[in-house]
Amino acid sequence: MDSLFAVLFNISDTMKKQFLWALAMLLSAWMQAQGPVAEPNASNERSTTFVLKVSPMTLLRNMWFTGYGEYALHDLGKYTVSLGLSPNLLPKAEGDLTDKQPNADSTFFYDFDLDEGHSKPGFSIDPEFRMYTDEVFDGFYVGVYSSQRFSSARLLEMATPANDSLATATGGYQELKTHIGVYGLQLGFEKLFGGRDRFVFDAYFGIGYKYTDRMYAKGRSEE
Repeated sequence: MDSLFAVLFNISDTMKKQFLWALAMLLSAWMQAQGPVAEPNASNERSTTFVLKVSPMTLLRNMWFTGYGEYALHDLGKYTVSLGLSPNLLPKAEGDLTDKQPNADSTFFYDFDLDEGHSKPGFSIDPEFRMYTDEVFDGFYVGVYSSQRFSSARLLEMATPANDSLATATGGYQELKTHIGVYGLQLGFEKLFGGRDRFVFDAYFGIGYKYTDRMYAKGRSEE
């Protein structure tokens, strides 16, 4: 979960993996929807076992917002697992120009326009595992994260004459399904505060790698 802000270098070829560095200083106030859950015989130690967090600062990751649920594995030690869900902002729309740019006699150049009516931004799923050095939800932590992002798009084929700048639709289109996978490591700091620990400050940076898988299907409009 490269949450809030992440700089990730895209992979140009389908299923081709490239190691990348993603440095992101993430400063945000998260809203915790549930207060501490009291445990039997708990006195001085913090006993929160589950928090809900919402981040509105994910536009640079092509997401409207991200909601997380983080659960403490108290029986195993200072570990937590979490899952984030996000509605994506825009569908990925890279057309396949392998046999289109330019054509054999170079009289036309091809591009694609997004057909918004037949495209879906999709969603993202962000699982994460953390190990805290002090108390759970309170102190420094190291973790592993992933982000799985899915979208679909219809791309309308446009042709532009070599001696003109006006593009016209050819009637052809491509159906594109895109899956982006991100995997990495992170180091961060989290702190609960406010009445009944209703808020949590969470800041971290991470490194990771990313791959992009694109599946194309070609069609032709009957109109």
